[in-house]
Amino acid sequence: MNKSPMRRICEVADISPRTLYQRIDLLHDQLGRLAAQHERLLLDGKTFPRMHLAVDRQDHVFNWGSHLDRRTVALRAIASAEARTGYVLAQHLNYDPDVDPWEAEIDARASGDRDQPQLAFHKWARVRLPSQYARNADELSRIDPSTAAPARGVQVHESYSMVAHFLFLERLLRGVEKLQFSLDQEPLIRMACLLSFADRVRAGQVLAYLVRIDKDLTVEERKAELSRAALAFERARQAAPDGDDFLFAASHFRVEHERLLAAGVPGRDRWISHPLPSMNEPKKGVLCLTAAPGLDLDRLGRGYVRASLNAIDRFFMQVRRRVSPLERGIATSSNSRRVWHGYSAYNPEVGMKLLSLFRTYYNYHLAGQDKKTPAQRLGLSDRAWTLEHMVNFAPR
Repeated sequence: MNKSPMRRICEVADISPRTLYQRIDLLHDQLGRLAAQHERLLLDGKTFPRMHLAVDRQDHVFNWGSHLDRRTVALRAIASAEARTGYVLAQHLNYDPDVDPWEAEIDARASGDRDQPQLAFHKWARVRLPSQYARNADELSRIDPSTAAPARGVQVHESYSMVAHFLFLERLLRGVEKLQFSLDQEPLIRMACLLSFADRVRAGQVLAYLVRIDKDLTVEERKAELSRAALAFERARQAAPDGDDFLFAASHFRVEHERLLAAGVPGRDRWISHPLPSMNEPKKGVLCLTAAPGLDLDRLGRGYVRASLNAIDRFFMQVRRRVSPLERGIATSSNSRRVWHGYSAYNPEVGMKLLSLFRTYYNYHLAGQDKKTPAQRLGLSDRAWTLEHMVNFAPR
């Protein structure tokens, strides 16, 4: 029988589960201090002429925490990575470990939440209370994937966690002169971004693009699509052989954008096929959410070319590969529609700490082919941190 990663660590290190979780807490606090000291530069207004952020979310499934309710908890982490450097600026799981669910339930009833039909006006509007989950198997098909309440802490409604994520970015990046966002098509992500950066969008400082790709293509289909796109691009280039591919692609987007605008196509339908897709992003289409009248069309075209989710997808892939309790589960069904994910963690708070730990590890320790870490490329650190130095970090 396969053992969970946590149990395997305890077995190999000859330590108790309590000791393991104490070590996770210690490392979480230590690496959090390291990241906080360096990211303070951003909060203090470190200036950048421009920055491009890729934003998406990742699902994480946690096993039941109770023998009485043997179902799973599905939570989502939204994260933003800077495209040029790969630095993951923020990551937030829609979970709050500091709220007792049953105390919140009792307080919500005492506050009259049950008599208020508008959820937005509830005292506990931001979280899902125990009474808001399915009470039996017959209800499972009518609710979202979070089929059970966490045994500890509460699940935060995703709209709240997403808005909080972008408000945090807005505060963190006030020293950036021009921002570009490449966003997954999820409507909540789009809404949260435009709401949080509304003033800067109106001032022309922020451009936001939606990116869609065909994720269901096989490897062979991706190769065929890439060859087709490359051939079409080369044929188009024959009419304008001078200049580089980037500027030609920007010109293509500018022309297509003006054509759709002149044809009266609604903004939500102004998708333009990207002439330079990749294996990771086949059949890529891009839509600009912030193409206001008077916007510099050359800048708009360059933004279209740069639109990509590669930076955040790369981080999410590393989370799956390197953090065993958070790798994509292989579910096995049993009776009563119960599902168990063999390697998933049992406590969302531990999962949240592992995500935070890995973000710092990814930003300050993992170097790329250029021998630099994301933190070095962004100018927040002058070296790649060894694991020993990270563990022994002493804040100034």
